[in-house]
Amino acid sequence: MKKNAKSRNKYIGKWELLDSDVWSKDWIDLSCVGFIEFTNKGDGQFQLGALRAWLEYVVENHGEHERAEFCWVGVCEGDDHSGRGWVETDGIHMTGHLYIYGGDNSKFSAEKFC
Repeated sequence: MKKNAKSRNKYIGKWELLDSDVWSKDWIDLSCVGFIEFTNKGDGQFQLGALRAWLEYVVENHGEHERAEFCWVGVCEGDDHSGRGWVETDGIHMTGHLYIYGGDNSKFSAEKFC
């Protein structure tokens, strides 16, 4: 079941990527402080290492949990990439999983920028 914009509120904002199963913090912050950002319009962006990407998301129930599921397109060192992912949050801390089609996938955690 899709949620309306009101349910998106706890996801909206810019989140600092803190760690990952696959990528080191040094690589996450290669170009700038790594982040993922969600807007109130159902879109957003992220920067992870050299990968710059734009996303669209929906908030849905997933079993007992609510989460934002997204698809994305981006560019890394001149090459096009795409994928999908999901995040869950309590409004302060975020956990999720990012999938790069034909490449890596990793769990990650993030914290809301002040």
